[in-house]
Amino acid sequence: MAKSFTDQNTEERHPMTVDQRELLAEDLLTMRQKVEEITVLVGACFGAASQVSFRAGEISSAIQRFEWELERQLSKKSSD
Repeated sequence: MAKSFTDQNTEERHPMTVDQRELLAEDLLTMRQKVEEITVLVGACFGAASQVSFRAGEISSAIQRFEWELERQLSKKSSD
């Protein structure tokens, strides 16, 4: 039986190591750069006002929101 969302949040957690944080930061930078390249490409091919370009922009925004939330969580953990 699948665990409920509440049950999943009560599982044991393990803090990120410094190495994991550094690798994650590098991976996110690579993702942002790749999404920027994709955004430029689809903008040139389909137009800046196209749905494809709009969706590429949404990917970039989602990555940014993820980074902000991750920063909040990591700073919350370090202040505990």
